[in-house]
Amino acid sequence: MAPQKAVLAETGEEVEVDKVELNTILAVKAGETIPIDGIVVNGQCEVDEKTLTGESFPVSKQTDSTVWAGTINLNAEDCVVAKMAKLVEAAQNSKSQTQRFIDRCAQYYTPAVIIISAAIALLPLAFQVHDKSRWFRLALVVLVSACPIEPSPDNVVDFQNFPGEGIHGKIDGRAIYIGNKRIAARAGCKTGNARNLKGYWLTNLLDHIT
Repeated sequence: MAPQKAVLAETGEEVEVDKVELNTILAVKAGETIPIDGIVVNGQCEVDEKTLTGESFPVSKQTDSTVWAGTINLNAEDCVVAKMAKLVEAAQNSKSQTQRFIDRCAQYYTPAVIIISAAIALLPLAFQVHDKSRWFRLALVVLVSACPIEPSPDNVVDFQNFPGEGIHGKIDGRAIYIGNKRIAARAGCKTGNARNLKGYWLTNLLDHIT
């Protein structure tokens, strides 16, 4: 709410807002509410306009800028609110120590996952282990779980949600089903025991998205 009083810049006299004449220069100190719509004729400041526009951050004002009654002159140099806003912005633009550590590890993580997945798939061949397809599917599980495909929601069409089962959609014309056994049956996958179903379903999914 705009104040009922205004301060004349020339004399420092406080007058009623409704008595302020056109082209009168007013003084608004830091932390005070601007009493009337006007134009900045001297100085710079930060103005809190969230009561009018919903803007959470202060708006910079300089000579010839328009200011509105009911907004607050923060004066960025002196106002605690403005300083807090700048600190929040700086924190959002900077990375924490943990974030930087994760970024350094990421350059080694993906090659390590690929090597581990390849080892799981190839070592059983070297040692003539039975059920080689099972080990190959396990290698795919490790690879897909540790390095997932970047999602692109804009490419999904015909999306459907089946409560208690899962979801279905098409990406580049290929049908994708994600969910439990019931969604697998809906997709026409083979049944059988849970272990075989999981392997078949994963392979089927990889065939669709690669």
